[in-house]
Amino acid sequence: CWGCRYHEPACISTFQALPKRAGASLCISWEQSLSRLVAAGRSPLIRIWDLNREQLLQSYRHNSMHCVTCTAQCPSGLERCCGGTRGLIFIGRGDGSLLALDARTPKGIVQTHKGVLCEPVSTITPCIQKGMTDHASLVAATDIHGVVDLWDLRSKRSEGSYQLGASSLMSSKRNGAEPIAVSQVPPGCSVIASR
Repeated sequence: CWGCRYHEPACISTFQALPKRAGASLCISWEQSLSRLVAAGRSPLIRIWDLNREQLLQSYRHNSMHCVTCTAQCPSGLERCCGGTRGLIFIGRGDGSLLALDARTPKGIVQTHKGVLCEPVSTITPCIQKGMTDHASLVAATDIHGVVDLWDLRSKRSEGSYQLGASSLMSSKRNGAEPIAVSQVPPGCSVIASR
């Protein structure tokens, strides 16, 4: 009875998501339909938990001196999400880089992306569709200053970068072309509010 005014919240389970460490700076992502919790932070490990079974599924090293600043998962129920792979997990790091993990593989990390972001990644929005017939293969990552980088999982490169601003939204393609206005942002891509 979630949100019921007649009952107080009760603790049903506790566990140590990451190894004990001072200032672990926990970042989590929860996918309810899979009962999957991703935990990372200022630790060399990324851990994936099955909360239905209260069991650790996988533990991966992200092999970076930079801490994990945010996590996101492809939402379930999207048939064309992330290029047809619905189980992907995305990790943003303190140097602006992104990782794509597939918990079904022993290695875990299936792609690494270093685009235009130089500051810590603050938000990740997976499964953005470019056009009406395309798979939702774009991942938008935003840094702490409002710079958005669109990462295409299929081509393994940046589709473009956008600066969120108070007065106008401008974009510049990485190939040095002239900035383009917000009216020319790829169809299906929405502006993401930075934290």
